[in-house]
Parts: sequence; structure tokens; C-alpha cells
Amino acid sequence: MATTKLWKSKSRLDILINYVINGEKTEDKLYVSGINCSPDIAYQEMMNTKRQFFKIKGIEGFHGYQSFMTEEITPELAHKIGLELAEKLWGDKYQVIVTTHLNTDNIHNHFAINSVSFVDGKRFCNTKKDYALMRNTSDDICYSYGLSVLKKEEQYNKFAKSPIYKEIMKDCIDYAIQNSNNLKEFIQILKELDYEINTIDDKI
Repeated sequence: MATTKLWKSKSRLDILINYVINGEKTEDKLYVSGINCSPDIAYQEMMNTKRQFFKIKGIEGFHGYQSFMTEEITPELAHKIGLELAEKLWGDKYQVIVTTHLNTDNIHNHFAINSVSFVDGKRFCNTKKDYALMRNTSDDICYSYGLSVLKKEEQYNKFAKSPIYKEIMKDCIDYAIQNSNNLKEFIQILKELDYEINTIDDKI
């Protein structure tokens, strides 16, 4: 089955890009592609877009993923589907890095999206409508390749028993570790990713 998520990144854009293109996760960057930008200089190109439209401040980027059940997909097909999804959703206006991570039991794609359009300078907002379009488009593409998707009753239940959620959680924890300097920042990032964190010390 395939599932998706999309959220604003509180991290610096260069940290997000470096995380998603990590060679240890992407078969030495074999599964790294750029849409409207070159992966090797994507950060510079995205920042140039922000400077061009005088929109340096604010949210720097958005982070999304698309995860699959390993036994029904290859890395090559996963990356192809990720590129197809990104092209349909953002290819006409935004710079996007698409990568496929192979470091967990479930093959999954990551998307690092510039928050400012290179066409007209408009900001990407990531509304509920945007996420619904991402989920529905992903489902349609997966169906076209004969892949399964989450049932509707599972789509909003992050605690569903499917093993795919455990892998997503592992990757989110990995992301939080990469982007935090202390326990407080680690917990804050996980909360931003829509996880509930219970700590022994409420003062943390």
C-alpha cells in the first residue's frame, strides 16, 4: 500500500535538502532527481528564486513523502512514481528535489519543495486541499501501476496497525535527530510532524 504526508519544514532549506539526498539512503544518490533545478546546486537555485522575488524570510520549504510496501515495488518504480507525482503537483511552478530512500523496510520517496514559485513568486501554502490533491493523485498513479493504497478508514489514522506506519515513524525520528541539537528541539520537531509526545518531565 502507498501513503503520503506533506508538511512545512521548520529546518533550514539546506538541512532539508541534505537530509533527503543523503547518499547512504539513496544508493549513493542513484535515486536523486531534480524538477526545475539541479540536485547538486538545488539549494543555491532555490535561494536565488527567493531573492528574485524578495521572499527570503518565512517558511523556506516543504517536506513530503510517499511510502510503499516493499514487496510490491522496486526502487526504480518507486522513483519513477515519485517523479510523476511531483511533476503533476508542482512541476509547473516550483523547484522540487525527489529522492527515493532505501534505508527502511518500506521503500519511500521524499520531496523537498521550494516555498516560492520560480514562475510568479507566489508562496506554496500547503492547505488541506493541497494535501488532499497529493493523496488522491498518489492513489491514482499507484492504481495505474497496479499498486495498493491505504483504505479510506486508515488514511487519517496514524496509529493504524499497518507496518508501514512503523517505518514512517522511524524515518520521522531519523529526520528529527538530524535536525535537532538537543532533546527539546527533537521533541518539538516530532510535534511539528503531528506526533503526540509524552515526557516524564513536563518542563522539557
